[in-house]
Amino acid sequence: MWNKIKQAKYLLLGQYFFLGIILAVFVYQFVTQSLLNQSIDLRLLFDKETIGFLIACLVGGISGGVVFIIISLNDKTRVKRESNNWVKMKNAKISSVIFKAMFAFSMGAFVGMLAKRAMDMESYTNFMTSLFSSENIISYIGAVVAACVFAIPLSIGAMKRLKLLYDN
Repeated sequence: MWNKIKQAKYLLLGQYFFLGIILAVFVYQFVTQSLLNQSIDLRLLFDKETIGFLIACLVGGISGGVVFIIISLNDKTRVKRESNNWVKMKNAKISSVIFKAMFAFSMGAFVGMLAKRAMDMESYTNFMTSLFSSENIISYIGAVVAACVFAIPLSIGAMKRLKLLYDN
């Protein structure tokens, strides 16, 4: 299994994935806390809450990544699909790939945070007002910005991985 992982260049993708997670956590915490406190404080990047959030995201990323790799390595059509994707992507500008990923991840982050906030509500009176309170909007902004930051290294890593595997 380990040789298959190395051969499929998932370790390269994993490096960019973890870099994206680390940057996204720091950006989310920095943006949301700076907007909530209405001041820029770099100490927020290294407080207990940020470190705990980072560890939780990395553990979640590792567990999700392991499941993804196991499923991908056992997929018989993976190589054909990936090589077809590389043919399409190699002629595209890297900025186009990154912007598409940023859009997809930011939409996912916004909808995910919206759903999370809706589920956390104790009362559904004034639902829309509560859902779009200033505190919640700051969380939505932080999540969208963090998702965009996460998309950049992940897109670059995916492009490099496909280039190493399929660029002849």
